[in-house]
Order: sequence, then structure tokens, then C-alpha cells
Amino acid sequence: MSDDFEMFSAAGNRAVAAMVDRIVREGESGKLLRPGLEEEVERRMGVIAEKHAEVWDTAVREIVWGQIDRRLCDPQGWRRTWES
Repeated sequence: MSDDFEMFSAAGNRAVAAMVDRIVREGESGKLLRPGLEEEVERRMGVIAEKHAEVWDTAVREIVWGQIDRRLCDPQGWRRTWES
């Protein structure tokens, strides 16, 4: 899985990749459930935005939600977050 999230810096890409990896792990383990998934991702993106405002760009968000759908929602049988 590519870690290119269309961020403006390598540090931004690493931050977003780490966030997505954590979300997936927490969902797989049952720590994070489908209800509230979007809100938790948005909250964590807000933390990243403090240093990397481009996390709110549409291109970045499409990649984030696409990876969460493919890596977490689809395997868990959850409703997708981002229709693609």
C-alpha cells in the first residue's frame, strides 16, 4: 500500500500514513467500531492539520478514506465511508 497521501512534505505523508495504520489496527482489534469511525478519523486529521493544513485537501481526504475503506471497512464487512 502506497504511503503517498499527496501531502506537501514527507513528514506530512508519514503522519497521515501512521494515522491510517492506527485506525486500521484499532478497527481490526475491536478498539474502534464502525459507529463513530468518521468522527474519530476527522478528529485525528484535525490534530495533523495543526502542522499540516493540507490534510483537509480533497485529494488527501480521498486517499485517506479510500485506504480506510479498502483496508478496514471492506474486510470487516462495514459500510464504506467514501463512495469511490
